[in-house]
Amino acid sequence: AGPRSAFLALALGAPAALAALLMAWDRAALRAIPSRLALAGAGGMALVSALSMLWAAAPDLAWIDANRQAIGLCALLLGLALGAVLPRAPALLGRCASAAAMPPLALAPAPRVFPAALGEDSDLARLSAPVGYWNGLALVAVMAVPGLLWLAGGDRRLRWGTPLASVGLAIALTTILLTYSRGGLL
Repeated sequence: AGPRSAFLALALGAPAALAALLMAWDRAALRAIPSRLALAGAGGMALVSALSMLWAAAPDLAWIDANRQAIGLCALLLGLALGAVLPRAPALLGRCASAAAMPPLALAPAPRVFPAALGEDSDLARLSAPVGYWNGLALVAVMAVPGLLWLAGGDRRLRWGTPLASVGLAIALTTILLTYSRGGLL
């Protein structure tokens, strides 16, 4: 964390976003109005954040925010370009989001299942570890559900897809319920 990580994220992210943009330059996804609005909004926010260093009471904090906005713009550009270039990008995104969410969701009930080995959770009623906030953990679980549903009902060539998705959905939905998060349930 800190300025070094922001510099590395921009030093690696900006060239990657530019390369992805050049690969997807002629694709319809980048010419679509929602894509252009998202890019214009993110670019405008990055520009305003960078310009706010001129009048900010704490220019160092404005610099940090400008870096965050620039990293977000690079991530949006990279995501749009890769989504335009990769075949079956929505299914791939959903599956990757589900795979990324599974490690914290599998660790979430561990302090309850093995309290002597892993310690006790601080709040007796709600799951919050390893994220540290029950609404955040519920959000991670909710982000896993669409990809798991896609895996369960999607490609029939994947024989292991439905059983794997059913285990993942059981973990994700149980985690949502045990966080007692109203936002997660909605």
